[in-house]
Amino acid sequence: MGRDTAPGYWRQVLSWTSQLHLLSDMHVLRWIGAQNHKLQDCELHVFGDASERAYGAVLYLKSITDDAVTVRLICSKARLAPIKGVILPRLEILAALVATRLLRYFCQATECDISKATLWSDSAGALARTRGDPKRWEKFVCNRVTEIVEYTAPSQWRHCPGSQNPTDILSRGLHAHDLSAYHTRRNGPTWFQVTPDHWSRDIRTDHASTPEKRITSHQTLTVSTHAPLLDVHKFSSYTKLLRVVAWIIRFMRNLRSADKTLGKLTASELQATCATRREHFI
Repeated sequence: MGRDTAPGYWRQVLSWTSQLHLLSDMHVLRWIGAQNHKLQDCELHVFGDASERAYGAVLYLKSITDDAVTVRLICSKARLAPIKGVILPRLEILAALVATRLLRYFCQATECDISKATLWSDSAGALARTRGDPKRWEKFVCNRVTEIVEYTAPSQWRHCPGSQNPTDILSRGLHAHDLSAYHTRRNGPTWFQVTPDHWSRDIRTDHASTPEKRITSHQTLTVSTHAPLLDVHKFSSYTKLLRVVAWIIRFMRNLRSADKTLGKLTASELQATCATRREHFI
């Protein structure tokens, strides 16, 4: 691709490369804030987020020593959204899946208890899926939610406001000259430093918009029988049978018509009944 064919593209590339030297001012502490034998007493928090461009997750370790709270960024994972175009609700599920896999990877390496971790998402739809039966969703969502609930419990997932989600820069991007001032990325949200009673308030997802529900097909079984309407052997005479059939015909006619026929049977009704073919009522 030449410079003349895509000037806007090259301007973006040059702007990006001109800021790379600013990354040398970034410092990441190697100490995670806790010793190996105390990792079990630390809190693990994983945030996930997605946009139409990318999705990912970031994992934090929170430790309390001598009444001092220390939060460290441990690891993160970001992926570009598929080129073919995936709707945002599916990308939010993919972000939740990346968060689950990142947590599982860390817990396997450190032998931390994965059931004590807390996972955060700013998508009410993604939370509704992780808290529901995976079989309710279409195959794409069902397969990924199945893996999520295999390693995490629905009670471990909580809602985080989008403006306070540190994974936002993974999904939307950030210039290098703004990265040094982005403290939320390194230390997590401000309410992260306090007790769980002051954490971001969770939300109910009972009425959250959840597209891609699995369409359940219902089959109706109809059984037809050929049992006779009347048992002619129970009538002592042909005349009595004829009158019973005439009454049945009048009853059916009255159900379908606004003009009801009342009173005794008429001769015309008896004649019409005689003319009716036998297989129509026997």
